Amino acid sequence: MRMMVAGMGESSARRLHEMAGTLIEPDRIVKGLKAAESEITRDAPDLLAVYLGRSPGKRLAGIRRLLALFPALQVVALVDTEHPELVKMISAAGCMDMVVLADCPSDLQRALRALQERDVTDAVDGEAIALLGAKGGVGTTTIACNLADAIVTQAPEKRVALVDLNFYMGDVALLLDITPQPTTLTFLSRAAQADAKTWTESPPLHRRNFRVFGLDGDLESAAPVTAEQVVFLIERLRVWYDFVILDCGSDISEASLAACTTADRRLLVVTEQLSARLGARRRVQALRILDPQRRSTQAIINRCHDTSPEQLQRMEQSVGVTIAATLTNAWREVTTALERGRTLIEDAPRADITADFGRLAESFVGVGHQEDRRKKAFFDFFR
Repeated sequence: MRMMVAGMGESSARRLHEMAGTLIEPDRIVKGLKAAESEITRDAPDLLAVYLGRSPGKRLAGIRRLLALFPALQVVALVDTEHPELVKMISAAGCMDMVVLADCPSDLQRALRALQERDVTDAVDGEAIALLGAKGGVGTTTIACNLADAIVTQAPEKRVALVDLNFYMGDVALLLDITPQPTTLTFLSRAAQADAKTWTESPPLHRRNFRVFGLDGDLESAAPVTAEQVVFLIERLRVWYDFVILDCGSDISEASLAACTTADRRLLVVTEQLSARLGARRRVQALRILDPQRRSTQAIINRCHDTSPEQLQRMEQSVGVTIAATLTNAWREVTTALERGRTLIEDAPRADITADFGRLAESFVGVGHQEDRRKKAFFDFFR
């Protein structure tokens, strides 16, 4: 573990490195957080120890900015004295731990050992599935919620997470009638802090046995979300969940595009309306430009009236991508389930649209799909 030190004189920083002993590998010493940013970009240390000094609020604001750019970075705050309000501020800024200099070297070594012993048991190599709407109102959130339920139904032994990334209009928690605490924003800002138990047990568990990372609708005090934070969030979710369903909403934003280009599979939700088809084409073009790996996008046709081969071929030509699934037009069943805060499997288990979701889920958890993932992992290993 390489530790960079910021905010201290060189002699004090070197003494700190010495007190850490063999628990760390000494890294650069920088005067302040602005200098740390360029050094972290170049050197990528595992840990940054920051002395808060007499202006902790200013330094903690700087730490917030750093973690927005480098969400995988672990930060330890160095303080002269400890008091409850400062502890709250340090935790809220995203720091992993706090070290009281007067109690060193024992307190420093305690913090370093705690970082090294963080639990990584039961980790999995999960699959992230991003859903992006061609425009508002095409049913992206409804599909995300019911897809999560359908996957759990198909594979009850798998761990499934449903994540709301539609920061300004997200209503996954509202649709499912749950309290979204902690929220997606909590994990975005403190992803490096969270241990295995926090990732797997803190998000509310829906009665259908999938975890929900929701939003509470209050973004007035939230810092802007960066692409780096979204990418790191998805990477961490893959560690703890077999399937991660990402509701990206319909806006083309830094967050939604980061999620779509990071996910293992991306699905564009579209309807037969002309406005939805035009919106789908714009999003397909944006993803093709921004995705360096040129991975394919597939479409889900929601509220589908005509599933004839000729009509589906026309839809593919109009949208510009292949169709992964069609969902039956079932306004009554969907509306009734929404009003009751229930999923379609709960409210209309025998409906045609529920069967549609079952077939879509089977394409993710079926034997053939798992074999494809094993082949991909094999060739990635030898690439």
